[in-house]
Amino acid sequence: MLTLDIRGADIDGDQVTCTGMQVASILDFIATLPELGIGTWYAGAVEGLGKRLEDYEEPAPRLVPALSDLLQRIRGIPQLLDGVFAWVPGQETPRVEAKNFTADGPMAPLVLNALVEIWAFDTSYIEVYTERTSIIAAIQDRFMGNARADECSEN
Repeated sequence: MLTLDIRGADIDGDQVTCTGMQVASILDFIATLPELGIGTWYAGAVEGLGKRLEDYEEPAPRLVPALSDLLQRIRGIPQLLDGVFAWVPGQETPRVEAKNFTADGPMAPLVLNALVEIWAFDTSYIEVYTERTSIIAAIQDRFMGNARADECSEN
């Protein structure tokens, strides 16, 4: 598993990390990558300061009907404390085996069949998980960040 840690300074030069604008920028960029092809976005465990996304607060992946609508709503959140966003290929439903569906848990992907998974973790970093080096390289070309190969722990 490849992991990319991105901080606010990597995205927009800000010392604060996980602002709604930063998270939306990363999700918006990833959505344009040709590797994604046909699939579906899911979001869950989203907790923010200032504004709430009640329909995505539950600690479980929920279907995102329109990513553009979700991104617009995320941009209005001053700071995300938690949030898991996953892109699942084709018409698959998310396979989750984690006991706690939250970015504040074991450092391993939560959606087993996601091609890419993005975590907004506290105010510390935004983390991207994928098996595809091309996805990590594209994100790193745009936002920098610190990439590593991990053997993920079980959830």
